[in-house]
Formats: sequence, structure tokens, C-alpha cells
Amino acid sequence: MLQKAFSFYIQSSLHVAFSVISLLAITFFEFGWPVNDPLFVFVFCSTLLTYNFIKYATTASSYYHVQGKRLKSIRALSFFSGFMSVCSCAFLPLSTLWLALFLGLLSFFYVIPVTSKSQGFRNIKYVKSIIVAVVWASVVVVLPVSVLDVEFSFDHFIFWGVMYCWVLATLIPFEIRDLPWDDPSIRTLPQILGVKGAKGVAYVAIGCVFVLELWRHGWRWSAMTDTGLICVVVLSTLWYTKPVQSKYFASFWVESLAILWFFIKLLETV
Repeated sequence: MLQKAFSFYIQSSLHVAFSVISLLAITFFEFGWPVNDPLFVFVFCSTLLTYNFIKYATTASSYYHVQGKRLKSIRALSFFSGFMSVCSCAFLPLSTLWLALFLGLLSFFYVIPVTSKSQGFRNIKYVKSIIVAVVWASVVVVLPVSVLDVEFSFDHFIFWGVMYCWVLATLIPFEIRDLPWDDPSIRTLPQILGVKGAKGVAYVAIGCVFVLELWRHGWRWSAMTDTGLICVVVLSTLWYTKPVQSKYFASFWVESLAILWFFIKLLETV
């Protein structure tokens, strides 16, 4: 029973949604903003809906081995999430909704061809990693700026860069996992650079997270220890990433890195 519940938790994208709102919460911690409940509901539900659409709207349901009652339950949860996402829109500024629509279209066209003769963005050479990192970083940094109606500052831009590098680095284990199944025309980083080369890009990206965070916090020792701790954990995870992975290595443990970072930040505020 517990194993079935855990499988549903992973396959229904609940874990991904918790990872995204963990990054969103980190942004609120970083800038001392009051929590905006409608935004958190919107981001959580929209993430769950979007990822389930990407995973199960095409032939991905067979790839993820989800069929029958389990797939129906995931669809029901996705429908409910879509409903809650729409309801939360009533409490968000129009400017935020336009921005969310733009990011949503990027996610939609990530898998759905723009025209009958074209292909989804993830099948365009070199674009897959960039699209995912841009969307995630914008959702957790730019959307809150829009909701709270604060001026987008240079510090916000730097933190957007921190989140972009974080997502890019933690995306690599998934691309390495998918290496045997990805179409060679997609040209993901492991396809272009090999497993070692892709890991090298991830190491550099995490190095940028460390340096940018320390620079933002004035090279304080407390920031160095907290940021250093999560960066070491990510680097260790990347080091052990292989094309042949355990069932939940990427889908649970790698996705949990954002949640771990959130708890480290939470402890910092206590």
C-alpha cells in the first residue's frame, strides 16, 4: 500500500510540484517578502498540470508505465489541479497572468508542434535544457516580482541567474537517464558532450550558484556554509549520476534537492 502511494506521488508529478514551490519559497526567504498564498497555489497546481500534460498527453504514458486506474487517477488529479489553478487566477494581478500565460505557452509548445510540419521545442537542437531552465527560473523569481508589484532590480536578475544555473545543473541527471531513449536529433547536453562533458557543465553551473549567492550576501561565513552545504550535496549527486540509474534516483532523489535547499534556508531563518 505504501509503495503504491509513493509510486502515485512520483508518477502524478506531486514531487515535482513540491520541488518548484520549494524554490519559490526560497525566493520569498531571500527577499523577505510576505507569503502570497494564491501564487503558491497557482504555481503548485500549474506545475502539476503542466508536467502531467507533458508526461501523459502523448506517448509518454507508455514510457512511464502508467495505465488503467492509475492513469485515470492522475488525470483526475490533473483536472482538479487545473480547476484550482484557474480559481487562484482571480486573486492574481493581470500582469502576472499574462506572464504566466507566456511561460505556459513555452511549456505547451515544449512538446506540442507549433505547426503540423514543425516539432515541439524539446525536439529543436540545443533548446531543451534552455527552455526548462528559463521557465523554472522565471516562475520562481519573475512571477513573485510581478505579483508583489516590486521593481525588478539587478539583485533580482542575479538571483534569477542563480535559479537558472540550479535548474540547469539538476536537469543533467534526467538527461543522462534519458540518453538511451532521447531522439538523437534533440541534441541534449549528454548527446553533444557525452556524460562526462554534461556533468562538467553541471559542475560549472553549481559553481556559479555558489559564487553568485556568496556575492549577493557579501561573502558572509553563514552564507558560505549554507550555500556550500547544498552545493556539495548537488555535486555529490551529479558525481554518482550514471545512464543506468535506480528507479527513483532522478525522479525522487534529484528532485528532492530543491526541497532540501528549502529546509536549509528555513533553518537559517529560525
